[in-house]
Amino acid sequence: MINELEDEKISYVVLPEKMDFRKIGKIMTKAGYDMNHATARNQVVSAIKEVLQHLVKNLKTDISLEQVNDLVSNQEIQQALQEVIYLAYNEIQVEKNLEQESIKL
Repeated sequence: MINELEDEKISYVVLPEKMDFRKIGKIMTKAGYDMNHATARNQVVSAIKEVLQHLVKNLKTDISLEQVNDLVSNQEIQQALQEVIYLAYNEIQVEKNLEQESIKL
């Protein structure tokens, strides 16, 4: 669900339930990738670092590796990307379900 703050006119994504590393681990395990919360966290942190390094390179910014590491350690960034990953996962599941239904027809 996307909400907009009236005063600041900022859009943000809100999930009905907060996504945490334990839930990510359970979702991944259910999907066939045995994963506990620590592994989920490590995967998220690794992915965040890779995305940020890719952005820095492609945008040709003057952000140092140390600054990238600071961003990776930022809990707000981690939580935001967890939610994005969760939304992407749900979207993929919806698309798969629609595809399976169209095959049945």
